[in-house]
Amino acid sequence: MTESSIPIRALPKARQRSRPNRLKWFSYISLGILSNAAIFGLAFFVLEQIPRTYTSKAAAIIPGVGSQGSVQLPGVGQASSNTGDKSPYGYLLKVDPRENYQYIAMSEVVLKEAAAAVKTSVKDFEEFAKPRVSLDRGTTIIEFEADGKSKLEAQRNTRAFYEALVKRIDDLRVEESSRQDNKTLLALDSANSNLKKAQTKLSQFKKKSLLKISEQIKNLSEEVERLRVERANLLAQQQAATSGLTQLEANLRLSTDQAADALMLQDDEVFKKLWQNYSDISANLTILNTQWTPNSPQVINLKAKKQAALEALLARSQQLLGKRMNVQRLDNLNLGLDAQTGRANLAQVLINQRAQQQGLTGQVNTLAEQIAQLESRLQTLIQEQLTLTELEREVQISEAIFTAKSAQLNVNKSDHASAYPTLQLLVEPNLPKEPVGNTKKTVILGAVALSLLMTTGLVILAWEKPSSKTDAPKDSTKDSTPVLQPES
Repeated sequence: MTESSIPIRALPKARQRSRPNRLKWFSYISLGILSNAAIFGLAFFVLEQIPRTYTSKAAAIIPGVGSQGSVQLPGVGQASSNTGDKSPYGYLLKVDPRENYQYIAMSEVVLKEAAAAVKTSVKDFEEFAKPRVSLDRGTTIIEFEADGKSKLEAQRNTRAFYEALVKRIDDLRVEESSRQDNKTLLALDSANSNLKKAQTKLSQFKKKSLLKISEQIKNLSEEVERLRVERANLLAQQQAATSGLTQLEANLRLSTDQAADALMLQDDEVFKKLWQNYSDISANLTILNTQWTPNSPQVINLKAKKQAALEALLARSQQLLGKRMNVQRLDNLNLGLDAQTGRANLAQVLINQRAQQQGLTGQVNTLAEQIAQLESRLQTLIQEQLTLTELEREVQISEAIFTAKSAQLNVNKSDHASAYPTLQLLVEPNLPKEPVGNTKKTVILGAVALSLLMTTGLVILAWEKPSSKTDAPKDSTKDSTPVLQPES
């Protein structure tokens, strides 16, 4: 066979490039699809591997309504308690109790109680539930938060956290109440002991006291005053009688005793005869003395008779008066008292006046003694009244203190809430609608962004034109037709 050349016409340039372009686009599209699938597959894998976290929230409030209680103690005062002034957000309170509750909420006791409620350990509860307390400034609201792997778990953790705090607050309040009550009971026992002692002292004093009724002093005072008035009247009468007596004694020139003696002697007939005899002898002797010398037998004889009459007279007067008498005393009696001169009547008046004066004096003295005795008794009763009043006052004060301490057990029950105000659940723990954070969105947005970035890069690479060396290959025979020569 002879060799022969077969002329083959060259293909157009566009047709020569179409096949490589299609391959290039196909490869880029395939690469883009695989890359996007890998990106979104990885994103969904990450979303599946990252655990979801839900947060449940609750809110509580501290009620600000105070209460007031008081017990009136007659004669002493009143015991009162006003928790309105001890309101957790009152003007007098410097510290917000919510801050205390925030501290208590994060204590180990509360966390342990909450962990036990959800049947987990304290470490796991702190790590996964992450309980939190936040304060809303300007209000009395406390917010509670807790996380969970599911909606129900988050709600359960929040409720357990809140209830554990409430239980701890109740325990602290009971502890404070018990401490205060024990303190009050000790004071109450002491007050009761003092009351019994005061009552015993009062009872013993009343048994031995002269004061039996409260009107006793009043009645005795009235009696003393009446006796004083009566004594004053008698004293005036006594002074009048004494004045009259003094005047009569001056007129008669006799004292009352002398007048009484004279009247007694004058009333005795024997004494009268002896006196008359003595007077007659004395008169005769006076006459004889003028006629005879003193030594004459007649004068001497008459003097002897006079002496005998005098002795008989003195003996009789001494017998009547009961006291020794002599001539001088008889002369002082001024025995010239007779009915004719009226001196006897005056002497009798003098004696009567003297008796009246003595009677009045006796009455005055008797009243004075009675008044002195009553005044002494009155002073004793007054002193006993003071002691009784003091003892009754001690009993009253002891009773008041005992009553106050008894009332304090009830009145101060409201005060215990002032140290640990009651929490009132305002918003129940909610059931969260979606997990917390933007993890899902972040992963998806990252995947989309990466996909867009990679797709854009591939498109740019696919549209890139070939270089001049590639697009214009060297050819000396520009218009020559390529000839395919078969092998020989």
